[in-house]
Amino acid sequence: MGNLIIPQKITIHLIDYHGQPCALGNVLFTIHLFARRKNDFHLGPYLSDTDGIVTITEGDLQHDIDATYDSGLMDYTSVEDCHALVEIQPNTVDDIKRAIHSRETVWTNLLKGEKERWGSMQNLLKTYRESSNHRLVFPAVFPRIRDEWDGIKPEYEYDFRINISE
Repeated sequence: MGNLIIPQKITIHLIDYHGQPCALGNVLFTIHLFARRKNDFHLGPYLSDTDGIVTITEGDLQHDIDATYDSGLMDYTSVEDCHALVEIQPNTVDDIKRAIHSRETVWTNLLKGEKERWGSMQNLLKTYRESSNHRLVFPAVFPRIRDEWDGIKPEYEYDFRINISE
């Protein structure tokens, strides 16, 4: 397996279990990059728009990579040394609660790169608080997208099946 090459764009389409588009906004996703040594990268959150589409640009990824380095430069190696394998998954309600807690108690200022994405800590916290992830029903095997970002394609597009509680 080769090294990670950051794509120019990632698009995730939320679909229901019949394969139809699911127009659910504010569903938060995290991208997991696997480091060959030191700590893995956990990037995000990335959220769906009102049409149920998550659009992530190379710039969004780079801002989150910068924020990760800012949280502890010595804890991470170069992102280019990560495996090409990536995982994309929705945040659980517990993930979101932990993120809110840590942003209110430990990481109370935006990190490098986050200002470009969120503008303010209030906007980031609002994104977490207003997420629709509490409406998702997960199967026994937690859903995720696994792929290799090895530079073969500049853009990646995925469908992600969700089940919404009534």
